[in-house]
Order: sequence, then C-alpha cells, then structure tokens
Amino acid sequence: MGRQEEGIDLGGPRREYLRLLMETIAGSPMFEGKENCKSLALDSTSLREDRYYLAGRAIAVSLVHGGPPPTVLSPTIFSLLVKGSANPALEEIADPELLNKVRKVVHRVQGPFQRFCEGMKTLGVLDAVRKHPDSFKPLFCYEEHLLSADQMDNLFIIQLSPEGSNKRTAGERVVTYWRDYLQDAEEEGPTKVQKILAFATGASVVPPIGFSPTPSVKFIHNGEDDFASTPLFPIASTCVNCIRLPLHVSYEVFKDKFDFALGNTYGFGRS
Repeated sequence: MGRQEEGIDLGGPRREYLRLLMETIAGSPMFEGKENCKSLALDSTSLREDRYYLAGRAIAVSLVHGGPPPTVLSPTIFSLLVKGSANPALEEIADPELLNKVRKVVHRVQGPFQRFCEGMKTLGVLDAVRKHPDSFKPLFCYEEHLLSADQMDNLFIIQLSPEGSNKRTAGERVVTYWRDYLQDAEEEGPTKVQKILAFATGASVVPPIGFSPTPSVKFIHNGEDDFASTPLFPIASTCVNCIRLPLHVSYEVFKDKFDFALGNTYGFGRS
C-alpha cells in the first residue's frame, strides 16, 4: 500500500507540473532547432488552435509562479521578443541574398510570433523582459550552468536531532552518506544531480524566484512514522521541499536504495 503525501501544498506539485509543461512545450511542433537553441516553427494545427498564445502564456506563468524558465530559445528569438519586431535586425544584414532568405523565414512565422508575444504579456512578463533584457536573457537562452554537489548541499538545511542523542549520532552518519552521494552524482553527470533536486522539490533547476520553503533534509527514525518495518528508501515531500533519509549503516546500501528510488519514482518524490 502506498502512503498519502501530506496535504500541505507549498508549491511542489505546481513546480513539477510547470517543469513537465515547459519540457512539453520545448518538444512540441511549435519549435524547431537544436535542443537548447530553438526557434519558432510554423505548425498549422498549433496556429489554428492558438497554441502559440498558450505557450507564451504558460512560460509567463511559470516564471512568475516558481516554475522553471524555458532556457531553450535561440538568441535571435529572444532578441525579437525584446525588440517586438524583426525589422531592426533585418536592416543589419548586408548580404541581399541572405536578407531575402531571412525575410521569407520571418514572414512565415510572423503570425505564430505575434500570438506567442501576446501570450507572454500575461502578468506583465513581456513588458518586464523588454525593460530588463540582460536580466531575463539567461532565463530564455541556454547558458551552461551545471548544478554542483556543493551547490545542492547548500540548498538544503540539515535538520538533526539534539546534540548528545542517539538520533543525532545516527543522523550525522547519514549526512556524510548524503554528501558523498551528491559528490558521486556530480561525477556521473549533471542530469543525476538534477534528478535528485526534482525528486526532493519537483523542480530540476532552481526556480528564478528560488524555493519556498527552503529545501530541507530530515531523517526517518524508528517509531516516528506508520511504517510496518524500518524504511529502506528515501521519501520526499515535494509540497514542502523536504527529503527524509533512512538510517542505513553503510554507504553502499544507502547509495543502492537511493539509486533505486530515483529510477523508479514518477511524480512528487515518492519511492
């Protein structure tokens, strides 16, 4: 039997929903190009169903409400967002043949682009982007910024039992496992560190407005939960950004159970 997650929602499900929504939009037929440098594409179905407007609106909502930024738009598309028109950029092209080709492309996606901009006006986001383009560019255009083990560790507050108690000793031992696990994850690659963050908070990157409440690490002590036996796997409550670690006595077991939890959990951090 599974265990119901706490009824307090401080943003975890919303962050996870917005993360999945941003991934879906980036992979939709509305965009084309390299994984982290996408331009608008002309998709007749999306245009007919006004999905470009919905995509812009979704991105605006995600930015304001603690979701991830898109970080996949090409610098050209971001520049057009800021300027509101392709004309100034076109005037800078000296090659007549290239200018003609670019004009055809711009004209082809002009309708989708205008609807996308209309959606971005939601909650005043497009106005803010145009007033502060340098601040917003890293949120729209990909810049390699890998989340390190030390940064992950600093994101989380460790909540230990009082000093001198047996629970404190057990917790301090597992803290070393947690930090070793983060270091190993960093060596395996950035995606694993992101998976750990998503497991605990529902977000694979730190939102532009940060986390609230601050992510925390707690420990699962015997007798504190309605478990039939000693828990083996970590438990995350994405609603409150809290990950609870079982008190294993060896790092090998800790790592094995954490790996299993990451590989077999889909949604809201439950193993």
